Amino acid sequence: MTNQQHDLKAIVEEYVDLKSLNPKPLFETLEYLFNICGEKPVSEYTRDDARQFVKVYGSKVKTTSVRRRLNSLNAVFNYAIYELDLPHRNPFSRIIIKGEGKDATPREPFSVAELKGLYSASLAYGRLRLILPILGDLERQIGAFVDYYNNQRYHESLSNVTPADVYFGRGKAILRERKRIKKQTIKHRRLQHQKQAA
Repeated sequence: MTNQQHDLKAIVEEYVDLKSLNPKPLFETLEYLFNICGEKPVSEYTRDDARQFVKVYGSKVKTTSVRRRLNSLNAVFNYAIYELDLPHRNPFSRIIIKGEGKDATPREPFSVAELKGLYSASLAYGRLRLILPILGDLERQIGAFVDYYNNQRYHESLSNVTPADVYFGRGKAILRERKRIKKQTIKHRRLQHQKQAA
């Protein structure tokens, strides 16, 4: 592969084009990366570069902004590693940011008066009228995720039962039933094995 194919700017352009993304945030992130770690081929960026990026960029902005930039870099590097068939891991993957979220500004929910103001503004400015359905859809999606997380997703830390099962006292019964089924299955398999061996 040529060095041109390892050029991070060219990869970002290709990624933005394929995903039909707004290029501005990604190119801003790229500019920050180049200013902090230098401009080099994709394969030469290391975990130390990622840590340096977090340290330097994180000294200027809140941790949520750092995470947003890291997520952008992570996506681009994942794309580059797979497309260029590079033999190394993504240096921007799973970076831990010290104190992440602790510097966030707490936000209060909108009051009825504020919602009415938003609604009035949305009617006046055309495109803003899309905000309210988006907020409603977001609430629905968050509700669906919370339902999934609490009632459907098995948690390894809870011995692979749902939080709702534990909360409502069904967890121990489910684990006993699983243990019974496992013993029954092992017994059945042993019998099958003995029949085949005979």
